[in-house]
Amino acid sequence: MSQDLLTGLSPAPAIDYNGWPSPFDDTGVQFVWDSTSLGLLKTCPRKYQLTMVLNWQPKKRSHHLDFGIYYHTAIETYHKLMAQYRMQPQGTKTILDAHEHAVRESIRGALIDSFGYEPGIDSKTGKPKTDKTRQNLIRTLVWYFEQYGLSDNCETISLRDGRAAVELSFRFQIDRDQLLAGHLDQIVRFGEDLFVMDHKTTSATVTGASARYYFQNFRPDNQMTLYSLGAAIAFGTPVKGVIIDAVQIAVGFSAFGRDLTHRSQSDLEEFLVGVYAYRKMAEDFHRNGFWPMNETACGNYGGCAFRDICARSPKVREAFLRTDFTQDKPWNPLEPR
Repeated sequence: MSQDLLTGLSPAPAIDYNGWPSPFDDTGVQFVWDSTSLGLLKTCPRKYQLTMVLNWQPKKRSHHLDFGIYYHTAIETYHKLMAQYRMQPQGTKTILDAHEHAVRESIRGALIDSFGYEPGIDSKTGKPKTDKTRQNLIRTLVWYFEQYGLSDNCETISLRDGRAAVELSFRFQIDRDQLLAGHLDQIVRFGEDLFVMDHKTTSATVTGASARYYFQNFRPDNQMTLYSLGAAIAFGTPVKGVIIDAVQIAVGFSAFGRDLTHRSQSDLEEFLVGVYAYRKMAEDFHRNGFWPMNETACGNYGGCAFRDICARSPKVREAFLRTDFTQDKPWNPLEPR
């Protein structure tokens, strides 16, 4: 692969894409890709079509997704407030004062955001699950700030424009009319090196010897490679890879673990070549009007949401889709978060 493959990449041109109603061009082909849409296409073209092209979504959103959003938002609030203090210390306010204020604001926001939240239903007992509850959300945040608040060995960096590198939306051009986009939790300095930091909630073990089974899932990984590429191109901060900042949510405890997943120049180049190949694949499927199933992925991660739909005759699938799913607002990687 050419060593010049990445040198020609640049942040997206100064065009107002924010009003674009979808990531598809006038011909119906996707022109801006992110880890979500790429991951769907790589997993199963039919799943990509149903989700990205036709906008079908389960009527009830996953409680795992809601819990993760509340957790991410609280962590974001904390790091933004602490970064503001470090860049512009105010009067006699100490770093401990700033920390306590940031924790209070993060917890307050989480309590407001999660009002009315309901955990999922246990399929075996028919009762509400007892791990990802609102109470455990607050407990986990309090313990996280106690462990990493003032003693974190990862420091949030400042970008060239002075912004704290927290919750960053990015997009960059990979071809004349093609973009890659995404969203980073943080860019941090760890020792002498820079890393993207990505926060994860999971039920898997993230500490001790067994943790390797969880962390090895991130190499190779579509999302983490794109994040490394996005940090380098969109923000001019070449990173060594991603720090996975994971928390295991259990009924009686929350456990925290971190691990590094490195990305080299060659890794990024190989990923980019793959993006071009998958983009061409999507164009071919669109042109032919047929998106094949990848039957080997139907059982992944507890089972695809569309498994029962694809198991039915093509003649009746849309009727069942309209019963169990809704055509929601299109997923748009161009929308900053």
